[in-house]
Amino acid sequence: MLTVMNRAQRRRQARPPQRKNFVIGFVHPDMIDAQFGRSLATLVLNDSGRVAQIIAAQSGPRIATARNDIVRAFLAIESKPEWLFMVDTDMVFPPDILAQFEQVLDPAVAPIVGGLAFIYEKFGQSIRTNMMIWEELEAGPMLRGVSGYPDDALCRVAATGAACLVMHRDALLTMEEKYGALVHPWFQETTTDTHEWGEDITFCVRAGQCGLPIHVHTGIEFGHMKKGVISSEDFAPFRQPLVKEQTDAA
Repeated sequence: MLTVMNRAQRRRQARPPQRKNFVIGFVHPDMIDAQFGRSLATLVLNDSGRVAQIIAAQSGPRIATARNDIVRAFLAIESKPEWLFMVDTDMVFPPDILAQFEQVLDPAVAPIVGGLAFIYEKFGQSIRTNMMIWEELEAGPMLRGVSGYPDDALCRVAATGAACLVMHRDALLTMEEKYGALVHPWFQETTTDTHEWGEDITFCVRAGQCGLPIHVHTGIEFGHMKKGVISSEDFAPFRQPLVKEQTDAA
């Protein structure tokens, strides 16, 4: 079931803005798209007060290594900034994106929050969200995509991608305490008898095993550049109505 935090709950958890609280980290393959570069430059020009530092990590096909390098570099910063904003170079976002996140982030209630993004699958025949929940099947629990979601809501999920994800320092340290003996304590491609997970889904599964809640805010939307920018308008034909449990939660 998709768990939704209503507006009253979000108001109670909202915290006053804190300046120079975010580190931006991105993985790149040597070159970045102009639209991403413009988004990043505009963010820094318009909201430099919230940006403590920018970390860029070069990556080839093994993106998990670069993502973990970014986390390690973030945790090593002496000033100990609270929040790491990990964003991929195929994302497009407005200059107030950090201010939007700031309204919903909370170290205890919402320490890991993703923005809403959309993904092509089946060679462009359909679009899915970056929101996943557990579904109980005969063969055991499976992650499935969410296609019915409320507007402008903080939704607790089982997993999301790492393309537009904000993580609190304490959450990352909690994961390091549990998985620090591994080469990749946070992001890692993994397989089980029944699952094959990308590095971002593994991150979310491990966070869940540490008791850390994961959310996606459906009002904080990112464009996803895949032969053009994918947005909620493109997803509209695939969006489904909310099931009763989701309506009750909203």
